[in-house]
Amino acid sequence: MKDDHMKRMNQKGFTIIEIIVSLVLVGVMAVTAGIGIVTFVKGQTFALVNAALTQKAELAISRITWEFMEFTDVLSVNEEGNYLSYHMIEGDSAIGLDTTDNQLKITEGVMELTDGFPLVDNVESFTLSLWTLDESGNRIDWNVGDSAMLYGIDVELKLIHPDEDVGTLKFETSVNPRNNG
Repeated sequence: MKDDHMKRMNQKGFTIIEIIVSLVLVGVMAVTAGIGIVTFVKGQTFALVNAALTQKAELAISRITWEFMEFTDVLSVNEEGNYLSYHMIEGDSAIGLDTTDNQLKITEGVMELTDGFPLVDNVESFTLSLWTLDESGNRIDWNVGDSAMLYGIDVELKLIHPDEDVGTLKFETSVNPRNNG
């Protein structure tokens, strides 16, 4: 009997409980690492989408800024403030929101907005606020008329984010035309 007890004491290896505990610990570590990897990938994807939307918006805003700085006369602005036609040295153009396909478009000549060239898509809203200064130097709304009195145009662009939880991304700029008077 003493020999049987000594044989068991000299045996090498793991008990079933030690193996189960080890497997449980490895499983917990794997789940934790998996959650971390998934969170990292979601964060990277979110950042890439935001960067792409921001780049698209910056390109559109840059083009709008250039167009508005170079025009010589404002021809019309719609009541909603999301369409502006203007005259440049090269001819007439317009920038506006095409609500049929949610694209911000630019036109040349007498093109319809729906036939215009897209600047950016997935647009929720596009708003232009034209303003001038009164005698006291305060900002007031500018109405189509004397383009030399147009002092600035505030541009607001909202893009629809693919992630519905985020909603929209808003981009703003202010342009001071330089060739309008």
